[in-house]
Amino acid sequence: MHDALLALAELGRGSLGVLWLPAALWTAVALAAEASLRRGRAPAPVGLPVRGALLAALPLSVVAPPLVWALAPAEAGVALGLAGRLPEVVVGPTAEAASAPVLAGVAGTLVVLVALVALAGLARLAADAVRLRRLRRSLAPAGPAVQARLAMWHERLGLHRPVRAVVAPAGVAPFTLGWRRPVVALPEGLTGAALDAALTHELAHVARADFAWHAAQRVVVALCRAHPLVPVLARGLDLDRERAADAAVLTHQPSSRRTYADLLLTYATLPPPAFTLGILPGSSSLKHRIDAMYQPLPNRIALLAGRALAAA
Repeated sequence: MHDALLALAELGRGSLGVLWLPAALWTAVALAAEASLRRGRAPAPVGLPVRGALLAALPLSVVAPPLVWALAPAEAGVALGLAGRLPEVVVGPTAEAASAPVLAGVAGTLVVLVALVALAGLARLAADAVRLRRLRRSLAPAGPAVQARLAMWHERLGLHRPVRAVVAPAGVAPFTLGWRRPVVALPEGLTGAALDAALTHELAHVARADFAWHAAQRVVVALCRAHPLVPVLARGLDLDRERAADAAVLTHQPSSRRTYADLLLTYATLPPPAFTLGILPGSSSLKHRIDAMYQPLPNRIALLAGRALAAA
């Protein structure tokens, strides 16, 4: 037991500079950035790169110090040696001297908990990936009418990657899965303007390679789930992707605004399968999306957003 406590204390001392200090600095930056995005009601072309960069920066901030150590051990040793260890000897009252190993033990215990949460997140992610593979194999091709509309919108959106249209399982909202061989799943019964809106939305995800970005995001979230701000950023990224796809629908079908809003309301309570791209559950995200549809951006912002979407 004593050896285990000593090991936890040593782990805590070593983690201060390479884990807790970078995480604290990242938290301060991420909180300020997220608050600015929300206060300014940033459009999706702004929120996507900012939130994506913030999310990627957290694991990089932990991985970077060991890399710096490997590339420049002398310089890194000074920085990490000063910031990365709790003092072995504390000059002062006995209580202060005794508090150092206790704090180190607490830090070490937290490191273990963070690692366990990350392992659980990765296990859940692997299980979702297996279920997604099985789901893909079970999906039947959509009918000729849907395939024809898919081909039309595929050409209009200028896509080069082949896309398959399949029938979504009963009680499931439209969704997209796959990157190299993307699949668009649509419920049976969609016709006319509603079918065109759903196809445009899902093909917009394909055009932006959103599934690949979403998969990378899921990996980062699984690794860093213990940080309470990570799910917040991930939720914002998911909403930004949907808002960007909504904008594509309204750009290509400006007269279908009401039809598209009704389509979103129809499937609001039917979330897509895990790991796929589809409508976000919850009334809050739906309200944000519909508000964005009916409150156009100022001309200058809209122009910048359009250029950002075209370059993405």
